[in-house]
Amino acid sequence: MKEYCVGYKVKGRYYAYVEAESVDEAREKAKEEFYDANFGELEDIGNCDTEQINVSDEDGNVVWER
Repeated sequence: MKEYCVGYKVKGRYYAYVEAESVDEAREKAKEEFYDANFGELEDIGNCDTEQINVSDEDGNVVWER
């Protein structure tokens, strides 16, 4: 029996929970947290099409959206 490696391109969402004084600061902190996140066995996360899609406040209200 031969072993094969099958690659998958995965699309998904990641939510970073940060504390900040403004939406801009929250977006910057979330970017840092995203780059430091542990995605297990996923590889080349930074090389895929990643973008911020929205920011919600502590009450769940969307305060910024792409």
